[in-house]
Amino acid sequence: AACGDSYVPKDEDPVVIEEGDNKGTMPTFMSDEIEVGQPSGPLLEGGAAITLPIALKREPTAPVTLMLSSSNESAGTLSPTTLEFTPENWRSTQPLTISPGDDDVASGDTRWSIAFSLQSEDETFHEAMVQDYTLTTIDNDVPPTLITSVMGEPIVTEQGGNTSIAVQLSRQPAGEVLVQVTVSDADEASLDRNALTFDTLTWNLPQQVVVTGKDDMTKDGDATFEVTFGPANSADE
Repeated sequence: AACGDSYVPKDEDPVVIEEGDNKGTMPTFMSDEIEVGQPSGPLLEGGAAITLPIALKREPTAPVTLMLSSSNESAGTLSPTTLEFTPENWRSTQPLTISPGDDDVASGDTRWSIAFSLQSEDETFHEAMVQDYTLTTIDNDVPPTLITSVMGEPIVTEQGGNTSIAVQLSRQPAGEVLVQVTVSDADEASLDRNALTFDTLTWNLPQQVVVTGKDDMTKDGDATFEVTFGPANSADE
């Protein structure tokens, strides 16, 4: 492909990863009743649906019905809108599918939330107050760029602990797009790939880059490094 670096900005912000054992990232969602896992990827206007794993945090004494609703169905819709948990399956995650909307307007990213409502004969669950789960639908009606999302916490360890970064394009290209992937300090971490390829069919499907910590054999304390994506090579100007 011809080199047309305009598709992905050359100065794309890097993803910062910390190498260490102390995990200081605060969870984005806290509840005594519901366990919400990591989404399967970023939510992009016109992009693929993502899934959100949900389970109960403790065993109920009776079946629990969890009803879910979107605060902005133009930004994202939910399926199903009801999940059923029992004393037998309460710890098994059930997938919630979130489908992004697409308004064809350059209105910026949209922040919205999922509301939860609990019904059960178990009084400790029945109508318990649960905070909303907040999401952001990324606008695709702006100059094209890369969408990156760290899956979990941005921390690796010298013992080989790793983390993953999901990557996709913000909108459909006219042709193939090749994105270079580099790490700022090869002594601290390695990548499972050094390039990603997207095309007209795969542009909105997140690809995973696995970042693995390396033992530099030096007692130098925790270290921070960067994973950089781009520039991109593409015939799409």
